[in-house]
Order: sequence, then C-alpha cells, then structure tokens
Amino acid sequence: MFITSLKSSAEISAATNPWWVQSPTLANYIELLSQNQYLTFFRNSAIVSVFVVIITMVISVIAAFALARMKFWGSAALATGVFLTYLIPDTPAVHPAVQDVRVGQRHLRHPADESLVDVDDPVPDAHGCRSPPGS
Repeated sequence: MFITSLKSSAEISAATNPWWVQSPTLANYIELLSQNQYLTFFRNSAIVSVFVVIITMVISVIAAFALARMKFWGSAALATGVFLTYLIPDTPAVHPAVQDVRVGQRHLRHPADESLVDVDDPVPDAHGCRSPPGS
C-alpha cells in the first residue's frame, strides 16, 4: 500500500513491476492533506479514539482492582474466566457473529435486474415474482 501511494495514477494503471516505483512522487499525499474534509475526518477519528481509550482504561483499572483485591463468592472462578477469554484468538470469536449476520440477511440484490431475490426461494413463479417461503 505504501509503495502504491508513491506512484502516479498512470504508473498504478500500467502493467509494470508492482514492487518497484519508477518515479516516486508525493503528489498523492499533498492532494490528500490539502483537502479540508480529510483533515476534519482525521481529527474526529483521533478525538473519538482518545476518549474511547481513556474511558476504557478507567473502567478497566477499576474492574481489575475489584477482581484482584476484593474477595467475594465466585471471585476466583470469575478471574479464571476472564483470564481464559484472553486465550481465545479474536478471529474464531468473531466468526460466528459474521455467520449470524449473513444468515440474518434474507434478501439479496440480484446484480442483473436489481430485484430482490429471496435466499430461501430462489425460483420465481410464472409471473416472475418471488414469493416468501411458506406462502
């Protein structure tokens, strides 16, 4: 991505070696940073990120203190459960959620005619209409 950012538009679309820049240019960066919208979006993202980190750290420190110092019924099991959740990689934990979203989308756009296609009943009736399942 960085190498491509140093290429001109003509060099990007040319069929040359993608790993080598023939004539490096900073024109893409100058154009990007001269747009007011990009700088506004970047500032907004930075502000939101800083506040999210601060709020997360405050809540996490308070929760960590409670788990480490206060003894209550089930505190050892809770601490073990929190520790074990950190051992699970992110990708397998998020994958079922992605599948739920895909299953939850019952209608998809058909690219040819831009009509709604029912995933459960892909065969249209005699008039070309797609009726919901069970009707």
